[in-house]
Amino acid sequence: MHYTIKKLTRTDVALAKQLIEAWHTDDGATQVIYPREKYLNKLLTKKSFHAYVAIMGDQVVGGLTAYEMEMFDTEETEMFLFEIGVNKEARQQGIATALIEALKQTCYQQHIAIIFVGTSMDNEAAKKLYAKTGGSLEITPFYTYELK
Repeated sequence: MHYTIKKLTRTDVALAKQLIEAWHTDDGATQVIYPREKYLNKLLTKKSFHAYVAIMGDQVVGGLTAYEMEMFDTEETEMFLFEIGVNKEARQQGIATALIEALKQTCYQQHIAIIFVGTSMDNEAAKKLYAKTGGSLEITPFYTYELK
């Protein structure tokens, strides 16, 4: 089935909500709680935030989000691919690859030379995708602080 990739803008709050619903539903959630429209609109307006969706027919079937990270010690910006996902029914059709390629094009246009993304060591599908799209594996411990 044919799909299109779209970079979301501030007027695409409805598509952003569809992406959130797609991700939560794919994760098995029975109820989706969305951020407020004002919050999503503000986020989609930021130059440093990037969101892409894959659309089949009139449904969002996947997408990614990424954040520009300005470096402190050099005058460079790197891109952090924060989340990527494609609904189970739409996998194995090149959608995740197309989403990453769209992000890479944005990086080329903005002279961003590095994209980095994290995944768990047991996520074989993600590791395969990232290698296929030109990523190289780095073994770097990653710590999380949960501040409550």
